[in-house]
Amino acid sequence: MHPEQSLNKSFLLLLIAVSIGFGWILWPFIGAVFWAVALAILFHPLYKRLLRRLPRSTNLAALITLVLCLLGVILPLVLIGSSVVNETVLIYNRMSSGQLDFGTYFQQINDAMPGWIRGFLERIDLASAQEIQSKLSSIAAEAGKLIAGKAVEIGQNTLGFVVRSGVMLYLLFFLLRDGSN
Repeated sequence: MHPEQSLNKSFLLLLIAVSIGFGWILWPFIGAVFWAVALAILFHPLYKRLLRRLPRSTNLAALITLVLCLLGVILPLVLIGSSVVNETVLIYNRMSSGQLDFGTYFQQINDAMPGWIRGFLERIDLASAQEIQSKLSSIAAEAGKLIAGKAVEIGQNTLGFVVRSGVMLYLLFFLLRDGSN
């Protein structure tokens, strides 16, 4: 075997090992990389338009595009997600404290139904308000516990979210600035 072939095989093995190590390091951030690429593709036309107005300022055009992306897409999604979590926790707390009683609401609906619908519900064994109330209450309580548990999990993963968001924004800036012109 020639020394040149041995060197080529060693280089290839080293390249494969380094690539696997690099992939292992980047794996936790694969979602951030994906979203950075997706947002770069979506906001590239805006970046090009800004670059035509600021021909010598690629950094400024990329920064303005990044800020517009933050204000137009990312910030509203974070605010909506935060509102959903807050409302879910509020509903769970109201159910736990007894302020929210689905049985009362069901009884009001049942009383307002026409007779033929109540007859139909009796034939399929759904006319008993107590049974439906207990089923709905248990389902709602379990759903509330699940959602509240997920809200706590989301709160615990806030640091990871912030780090991944930072990586995404960092990549987005450079993908816009240094992407195909």
